[in-house]
Amino acid sequence: GWRYRVGASASDMSMFGWQIMALKSAELAGIEVSAKTKNGMITFLRERSKGSQGGLAGYKLEDSPSPGMTAEALFCKQISGLRRSNAASVEATEYLQQHLPRLSAPDEYYWYYGTLAMFQYGGEPWEKWNGALRDQLVRLQRPGGELAGSWDPVGPWGSVGGRLYSTTLCVMSLEV
Repeated sequence: GWRYRVGASASDMSMFGWQIMALKSAELAGIEVSAKTKNGMITFLRERSKGSQGGLAGYKLEDSPSPGMTAEALFCKQISGLRRSNAASVEATEYLQQHLPRLSAPDEYYWYYGTLAMFQYGGEPWEKWNGALRDQLVRLQRPGGELAGSWDPVGPWGSVGGRLYSTTLCVMSLEV
């Protein structure tokens, strides 16, 4: 896995997710990703799998499962070839359906990865997820003034990432 600086001893699911997306994009652009790297990514995902079917994930190895990290891990597994019918995929999807997006608990990071994973899963779970998120995101968007079109930084990481972070993740979620 990866961490926030070179040489760090403990990797985390968050950094891993961004890195695997970058490597998958590179591969789709025709850049070869070594078998050793791909095998290492699969090993990381297996080692970090939690839950009775291996569908849940936490931020770091010792952490309990969370919706955000489960969504990110599910998406990483999906782009690595996990099938919709796999027990881990079903477990993760059922877990995410129990934690649908709510205005009372905004979390742009979770919503982004949840949207990616649920879109890939498809069917009724995707429709339920998208229905819960899409209209809420539109309602949260600033309708006027100099901040029109942006989103206030209200989620758990909003104070760290600011308006640009929140707006970017909301736009990317709507793009899906």
